[in-house]
Amino acid sequence: MVPNPEDHVGKMKMAFGCVIAIMAGLVLNIGNLVQKKAVNDILRRQINNSKRLSMSTNPSHKSPEIKLGLKELGQSKLWIFGFILQALMGAGLSVVAQAMIGPTLTPILGSVGLVVLVFASCIVQEALSWYEYIGLVILMGAVVLLAFTGMEINIEGVDLLGSSFIVRVIIYTGIVLLLCIICKLWSLRKDKFEGTVLGTLSGLLVALQNYWISPLTSIAEVVLNGKHYENDTFQHHSSGLVYTYLIISIVIVIFANLLTVYERQLAFKVGNAATVIPISHIPSHLSSPAIYAVFNKTHMPNKYSVFFM
Repeated sequence: MVPNPEDHVGKMKMAFGCVIAIMAGLVLNIGNLVQKKAVNDILRRQINNSKRLSMSTNPSHKSPEIKLGLKELGQSKLWIFGFILQALMGAGLSVVAQAMIGPTLTPILGSVGLVVLVFASCIVQEALSWYEYIGLVILMGAVVLLAFTGMEINIEGVDLLGSSFIVRVIIYTGIVLLLCIICKLWSLRKDKFEGTVLGTLSGLLVALQNYWISPLTSIAEVVLNGKHYENDTFQHHSSGLVYTYLIISIVIVIFANLLTVYERQLAFKVGNAATVIPISHIPSHLSSPAIYAVFNKTHMPNKYSVFFM
């Protein structure tokens, strides 16, 4: 839950949460680059093997299909290391950050981790073009502007199972899932936009997680602290219903996280890291005002919020 900024302890918690969110972004994006490096190595090795086989004097040999499945990825120690950085350490830090500063500021501050793309040429041998540098600067500028919107959410006083709140959650989740389906179907066309579309799909799955981590951390914190009587959700609903909501949140977050990793590897197979990674951050950025609307309807935190958006 978001601390009260007026309180000294709250300010310290907010500052610490911001640092963790930035660390999460850095670790996530380093993990992405390491995974991209591993994918490139796997594809390069398969292509070389295919060329050697095609040059064989035995005409019965056929060039093997280039594959990038869980088997191929799981055999790469480098990819496993990147997975640990991205899906375990980075995601873990992101969950902690969301518990401290909320689901809107965390993805915004986490996007600071995009600066690691400057080293893409060193890690994955993919140099950024001048317009990719410009795009990265513009995206970072957007991150700074979103940080000034004041979109902080205090989950403590929110009834997570209230009827009107659940309707907004269903609308948000439904729209994100619909966009995921559209992107997945588009990617099956295997056109020149495949990498971009798959990168967008992975970002949409992150946007899905950005909301559902909130009830997970909020309810879990109440359960661990044993302060059910102080929580609006537990006060207005049965414990069984609240725990069911918690289980649903856990399942969605885990499933979306694993699917994010998988779809991003498919994007890495056909696209450059300098394109795929920034594009995957766009849905996450756009999810921040959407999630704020889920919690606060149309009430803006201050008169300058719309301008900075």
